[in-house]
Amino acid sequence: MAWSLLFIRHHSLRRLLVFYGWKLATIGSCGNLLLQGSVFYTMNAFIEPLVELHGWSRAGIGLSMTFASAMMTLSMPIGIMLTNKISIRLLMTLGAFIGGLSYVGLGYVDDIRLFAALFAIVWVCGQICGGVVATMLMNRWFAAYRGRAFGLVNMGTSLSGAFLPFVALVLVDTLGVSWAFSILGGLAFLLFPLCWRIIRNTPEDIGLTVDGVAANPFAAAREEEKVIPMNWRELVASRQMWIIGVSFGIGLMAVGGVLSQLKPRFVDTGMSSYVAMGFMCLTALLGAVGKYAWGWVCDRTTPLFATKLLFLCNALSLACIFLPHTLFNVILFVVGYGVCMGGIWTVFPSVVAYLYGKKQFPHVYKYISLFVAVKSLGYAAVGLSHSLTGNYNMAYMGMVILLLAAFAAQPEHEILFASCRGRRDFSVPGVRHVVLSPSRSRRLVGDGAGTSLDRAVEMGRQALQAFRLLRQNGFVPDMVLLSSALEQGLFLRDAFPEAFVACFAESLPSDGLAGDGKGLVRHLLQCRQMQQSDLAIRLAAEGATRDPEQRGAVTLPYPVDTDYFSPLALKGAASPNAGARVLCAVRDAADVWQMLRLAESLLAQCPDCRLVLLCESAAGRESLAELGASLPSGIEVPERLSLKDYRDLLRTAAIITAPAAACLSAPVLLEAMSCGVVPVLAGDASHWPLLHDGGGCLWCGAEELVPTLAGALSQPGRLAELSLAARRTVERYFRRQDVIPGHLALLHQARAAWLRKRQGGTTS
Repeated sequence: MAWSLLFIRHHSLRRLLVFYGWKLATIGSCGNLLLQGSVFYTMNAFIEPLVELHGWSRAGIGLSMTFASAMMTLSMPIGIMLTNKISIRLLMTLGAFIGGLSYVGLGYVDDIRLFAALFAIVWVCGQICGGVVATMLMNRWFAAYRGRAFGLVNMGTSLSGAFLPFVALVLVDTLGVSWAFSILGGLAFLLFPLCWRIIRNTPEDIGLTVDGVAANPFAAAREEEKVIPMNWRELVASRQMWIIGVSFGIGLMAVGGVLSQLKPRFVDTGMSSYVAMGFMCLTALLGAVGKYAWGWVCDRTTPLFATKLLFLCNALSLACIFLPHTLFNVILFVVGYGVCMGGIWTVFPSVVAYLYGKKQFPHVYKYISLFVAVKSLGYAAVGLSHSLTGNYNMAYMGMVILLLAAFAAQPEHEILFASCRGRRDFSVPGVRHVVLSPSRSRRLVGDGAGTSLDRAVEMGRQALQAFRLLRQNGFVPDMVLLSSALEQGLFLRDAFPEAFVACFAESLPSDGLAGDGKGLVRHLLQCRQMQQSDLAIRLAAEGATRDPEQRGAVTLPYPVDTDYFSPLALKGAASPNAGARVLCAVRDAADVWQMLRLAESLLAQCPDCRLVLLCESAAGRESLAELGASLPSGIEVPERLSLKDYRDLLRTAAIITAPAAACLSAPVLLEAMSCGVVPVLAGDASHWPLLHDGGGCLWCGAEELVPTLAGALSQPGRLAELSLAARRTVERYFRRQDVIPGHLALLHQARAAWLRKRQGGTTS
């Protein structure tokens, strides 16, 4: 299933071709060509001359390459970490400088241990001057064309295999081993001044933007700006990371294993050595073409779709090697497998960037890149297969099966979260998150109900344009989860009439209307979005119920992340904050003045307590901010809080209250209880059955609210007991891990019934 909302960028061809980022991609590709791929592929021309020159064994040279390969793999996460601490421009320059000199040095050492060390340095520098460091650079410079940028960078590795073995062979035959290494190393060394002269860390360094296009608020989406790096334990526990890592490790294993002995395999079929080498180089050349082609597939569809298609095509094309050994079948295999295998290194970083976001990409990729080590198994597999059976068929068959397994393991759906407002300091594994910038093209002045309606309609209209662009580019969601508080969904049905839409409502019509004009406008907008939805859901501090006054509307328990919203310590008499800090919170601006009167009355009875006033509505926060210094001593009005600051505030509070229970929203109430804050509420407890049965709350009438608050503050021991009970209530009824499966089950059931109805079946 696809989860909307998504926004597409359109660029002119001219702007695309002249964008400075393509110069950087070319430099990265040259780094892969002259260092990363060169030192690997050209060893086919150097092995026999080195044996003859120094008396080394082929096994010794093979072990040197194995050591170098291991060092190269280990350097990938280190290189990624360095990009967050050191200038990429400096890194790539040093990589070209050290790698070029070490490459030259390979021709002048006669100790195989020193040769192995220099070989490893050259290969590691290939990752620094190209490889993962260039990939990190492309992630900074591209978004809409990220797949093609990754493909262009990685083309260099395959291009080196297409012609450098022949170049090295000619150089060795005419000039000798030392001069051959010197010339190849000198070419790599030339990248040193080019990197310093051309490479720039970000588009902003030279006054450009990502993709070279000015941001269009609704035709373009930009990813979250601030991200807390995911904990490595969270990544390790993520099933998705293992699927991605193991799958692409299998893909790289198949590529490396097949290519490592493809020439001998062709020779075994009766080809001459030069013809076999020609077909191997053609395979590598087509791999270079495939890297860019699969980048185009990523950009035109999605990396998730490209991943499934890639593994299927790799498996089918590799199976062509079992066809009878005719010229047509050989060409079919070379073309098919060459193009398909090239996509592995392109799609791998593309799917990680797509799922985890631009800012999370370096952090996640440094861990997931360790799965590249799996490719080493391919070298052993083909060698063992030939030793045991006399051919490579056993290894090839195993690789086909593993590629099909990787294809089957890829997810069948993609999830995308888009928001215009909301926090940017978090991300969800496996969910692509983009933040949309509101339009400033049409300025609407005024603060009345009419202006609010005009602003909402304008936002909805611009969102509709984005949705239509989305359809034009082939993305049609199966399910849309819509917040009724966002105006972007007003005209959603005009763009996606065939999608199942579930609307998460702030309230239902039966909850009553707000007293002011802006509240009425908000209510009408919400009704509009609920009316065009197939299912309306309200998340509340109540049990699951179906609203009798609103067809299809369901009330579900609000899910709370009890691991994040947790108390710092037990709240009791020993705690200095116990009974001292009271949180007064309301949902709407209309309730702010009642909250102020409540705070003043409580201060009159408990002058030693400290009160913190919160309002979820922006208008309410503005009203509180305007009062500022005029508020009595002992009353705090915090500015807009980050998620962490908000959590920390809850942890320091002893009591949460409001003029009436209905003034509190479920998220604030339950997250406070999860932090051990005791609710003291005025209202009918029968309307809150889970809170009443679970305990941890004090209930009273409106006229008894202040005396009840004062009495609770005077009994820290009682507050400690209630704090524990409040926490237990949330853990029992509202714990996220327990509640979310029920929500998902409801969504799937409702969508299944909706599909049956559309198809003319029963809905019972």
